[in-house]
Amino acid sequence: MGNYHIDIGKQLKALRLEQKREIKDIARETRVSENYLEAIEAGRVEDFPSTVYYNLFARSYARELGQDPDLIFVVTTAESLELERVEALGPEATEEEIKALETKETDNNNSLARAGVWIAAVVVIVFIAIILIFSSGKDTDPPAGEQPLTDSASEMNADESADTIPDIIVLTEKTEPVSVIPPKAIGPKMKLRIDVTDLSWVLVLSDGDTVLNRNLDSGSYRTISAFEQILLSAGNPNGLVMKL
Repeated sequence: MGNYHIDIGKQLKALRLEQKREIKDIARETRVSENYLEAIEAGRVEDFPSTVYYNLFARSYARELGQDPDLIFVVTTAESLELERVEALGPEATEEEIKALETKETDNNNSLARAGVWIAAVVVIVFIAIILIFSSGKDTDPPAGEQPLTDSASEMNADESADTIPDIIVLTEKTEPVSVIPPKAIGPKMKLRIDVTDLSWVLVLSDGDTVLNRNLDSGSYRTISAFEQILLSAGNPNGLVMKL
């Protein structure tokens, strides 16, 4: 036995004698046997099934004498948990009952952990949904009025252009075939609006003069004017919407 338990026993015995109370009176009030109370006063921890029962009965003894057990006893964390289980089940609890309570506590802790994971997942999903909603509302339509065009890639040189030019689209007011570079005529102008839906390189000749030879960004547009003929070549024709 250690001096710690002997000192506690002497302290409790002194308090009992000071209050002029008998062991049998304490046993009747605490429902702890006189043998265990005498063992507590003598510091004989080995008389108990385990230190948990010693702590339980000794704390009940201290409370009966009007003392705060926490100011008298130093209990380890493991002993404190087991003590709570014994107090919940009663002093007569068997080892099987204590183990069953431990299993129940473990299941409860696991349930709380799983609930925490689900709550965190729901919060993440809601956060992502909010981001997607705000992102989908972003305006990507081209502006109503004309705006300066900004190149997002370097312009292609003449040799590179020749390798990537597809079939040439010819737009003309005449119904008869015209030459590639027709003479300029005096008459009403025609205008071609090019709306860009996807990045594309564009080459445009107006009445034989090169007026555009660059990459056009998605969302931009360009208006081309001519007297008789507009020649247009694009690296990505599907990325253009044209209106004459």
